[in-house]
Amino acid sequence: DNGSVLLERLKEKWFPVVITDVHMPVLDGWQTTVQIRSLEAAGFFPTKPQIQIVGVTADFLPDTEERCMASGMNSVIFKPVKQTSLGDTLRPFYP
Repeated sequence: DNGSVLLERLKEKWFPVVITDVHMPVLDGWQTTVQIRSLEAAGFFPTKPQIQIVGVTADFLPDTEERCMASGMNSVIFKPVKQTSLGDTLRPFYP
C-alpha cells in the first residue's frame, strides 16, 4: 500500500525484516525508514532487535543507494528484482 499503512501495521505487530519500495505514495520508503528508526529510538519495540529494512527501487541515479543508507535502510536492491538477488540480500538477516 504505502508507508503510512506499513507504520500502522508495525505498531500492531513487529516484523524482523521490512521490504519497502523507495517510491511509494503518501509516505515514501525513505520517510518510512526514518519513521521506523524513530519508533525504535523511542523504545516502541523494547524487547526486539533492530528491524532490517531493505529498500527496493528502479531508480539507478548515482545517489540513490547512498540516500537509502542515509535514511537508515540496511540494504537496497534494484528492480527488476531477481530471486537470487533477493535471497542474497535477505540471507544475512536469517542466519
